[in-house]
Amino acid sequence: MLGTIRMLRMKNIILVAFSILCLAGCSNNIDLTIEQGEYQSIKIGDTKDNVFMNLGSSLRDDAGLNGYYWVEMDDLFEECTLPVCRKKLLIQTRFDPELYPAYSKMERWRVYFKGSRSDFVEYKFCNELLCRIKRYRNLNEMP
Repeated sequence: MLGTIRMLRMKNIILVAFSILCLAGCSNNIDLTIEQGEYQSIKIGDTKDNVFMNLGSSLRDDAGLNGYYWVEMDDLFEECTLPVCRKKLLIQTRFDPELYPAYSKMERWRVYFKGSRSDFVEYKFCNELLCRIKRYRNLNEMP
């Protein structure tokens, strides 16, 4: 009888601990789409060059190793016919001004944080103006 009571207490402790861990992990997840207003000082309706110039400072807290970000550069190679051009290319960047001409050609900028595909912010441009910001983070990845 005493063994059964201990086992029930242990199950309850494990259940409570698991619930706390789940709630703590779930609270860090983000799935946000912005089509009006602003996100981290980047405003809907801003031009590409204005967004680019402000990206480094607005994303500073989410930077990866040594202040670098990973950015998808899939729209740059539309005239390329090699198989490697059909894949999504990730480059490591700090949003240096000399890279702006490459970014200005793209209608979608997806910036990954700390090298994780499940933690990103995406900037979508319509007619050269920012029309949507998507912020996504899911830290509860399952193997």
